Amino acid sequence: MEDSKKLLGKMKMKVVGDLALNEPNLMQIKVRHPNITGMAPLRIGSRVIPPAWFVDTLEIEYNGKLIVKALLTFSVSMDPALRFYFVPEKEGVMTVKGTDTKKNEFSSTHDINLKCSGSVNSYLSISVKLHLSMRHLHEKTTKKFYNRI
Repeated sequence: MEDSKKLLGKMKMKVVGDLALNEPNLMQIKVRHPNITGMAPLRIGSRVIPPAWFVDTLEIEYNGKLIVKALLTFSVSMDPALRFYFVPEKEGVMTVKGTDTKKNEFSSTHDINLKCSGSVNSYLSISVKLHLSMRHLHEKTTKKFYNRI
């Protein structure tokens, strides 16, 4: 869970298989987030139940057109993954925007083209608006993370 907190909002995206224009393509998105239900203690034997904190919306656009809008609940697992089909008419950009119950916002983009289809997942550059609940994220963590890729 600590990794999910440190990397909050980071995403991986990939087209599963080879990209085919004008045909359904399977897309997979993974978001780093602890997704705490607020219904159980985090440690066995503890009586302290933390407040709910989970990804509550994801909006996915392809070339500026909304293709998926997901309203999520506490039932989604830690570091949620979402798979869906989309039909690209041409190469373009997939944009994912999300929020959580603490009003943190995160987003990421991924180029969809014939050259990179079926490639290995890679962490994508994202913009994260830092709020009070995310001030624990330090520059050192971000630099170490990007130096590993």
